[in-house]
Amino acid sequence: MRIVQSLNQNALLVSDEGQEFIIIGKGIGYGKKKGDLVENEEVSKYYKIKNSENEQRVQAILEELDEEVVLMAERIAKHAQEALQKELNESFIFSLAAHIKFTEEKYRQDIEIPEPFHYELRYLYPKEYKVAEWAVDFLNSEYNMNLPKVEISFFILHFVNGLLENEQVSNAVELSEMLNDLVEIVEHSLGCSLDRNSLEFSRFIIHIRYFILRTNNKEKKIRKNSENMDKLYGMTTAIYPKEYAVVHEMKQLLKQMYGIEFGAAEDFYLLLHLVRLSN
Repeated sequence: MRIVQSLNQNALLVSDEGQEFIIIGKGIGYGKKKGDLVENEEVSKYYKIKNSENEQRVQAILEELDEEVVLMAERIAKHAQEALQKELNESFIFSLAAHIKFTEEKYRQDIEIPEPFHYELRYLYPKEYKVAEWAVDFLNSEYNMNLPKVEISFFILHFVNGLLENEQVSNAVELSEMLNDLVEIVEHSLGCSLDRNSLEFSRFIIHIRYFILRTNNKEKKIRKNSENMDKLYGMTTAIYPKEYAVVHEMKQLLKQMYGIEFGAAEDFYLLLHLVRLSN
């Protein structure tokens, strides 16, 4: 391997048989210059870079990071991949390391950061939530970072956006905003605050999540309604006019803001969830 560029004392951009890698190792960049050879035994970690955009971003991040922060991110990434049984993309560790560095600084300076959709993310991504919770506890216990629970939400977003195989994960923030908007409609219309720790709230969020992911395709087709479902829904709306009005408002939001439409079957199930929530 030959050095293409020294990134910092512990990281180098190298080339080997036409493929570029970023390599990490304690003191690996000390006294090295472009064109020098690097021995394998000096390297603790290799990262294959697949495109120039990622390469530039990773280089910029590494110039600001020390080895310990990268090692923190490595340990978290390893645990996440084992727990989630999924691969994380090539720049995940560096993005996470940059977040850890920023996190450490912001809490040292007592900067208040708003919590992003904590309850919605918890139900949207239950597996990622558990890993994020572990990550925060790990940093607090192993590195005395004293991170608050609000950081769990930020770590969830990092895990979700670092996953390779699911095309929908890139819309994690949009999906969370959508759910947050819908919850606000429900609370405003019903005139009450929902118990976000309740089983009913969990079921409501999970149902909407799967419904949105199921219908949020390119065609955004309306599901066909059977006559029986139309009749059943019509009878139910007469019994629960307040909840019906909330469903109508939710449908309007989804159609106008996100181009999502649905028919009586989903109306009916949403109405039932709202009845449970209001009780």
